[in-house]
Amino acid sequence: MDKKALLRQRGHESIRKILTESGGVYSSSEVAELLGISLDEVSALVEQRGMLAIELDDEYQFPTWQIDENGIVPKFAEIMAMLDTASPIGAVRFFQTFDRYLGETPIQTLRKNSENQLELIKQLAKQFNQQTAR
Repeated sequence: MDKKALLRQRGHESIRKILTESGGVYSSSEVAELLGISLDEVSALVEQRGMLAIELDDEYQFPTWQIDENGIVPKFAEIMAMLDTASPIGAVRFFQTFDRYLGETPIQTLRKNSENQLELIKQLAKQFNQQTAR
């Protein structure tokens, strides 16, 4: 195996570990079934940044934490649209990184549908990948 392929493999293994530790993933068909929509609509959500999908082994993997018992976590798409990254891994990093001002990760706060913390999450999303001081 050449060096580039080995690095890609290690990267995929690292991503899988992060996704597993944060609750696992759904396939496209599982997302379609959970949301009661077609596969084309699932693809459209990904293209419009309404959902987060990571391509691994030529298949899209959807972190489970973006879906709750009512569907896509409230305000998830709004926050995704604010993130200054085209990288799905960067988005995972944003949603899964503990923030001391929130006292938890952004996705944990969003899953609680905490309106009083929404402005802080929006600020964090706007600042993501930016050099800022707080």
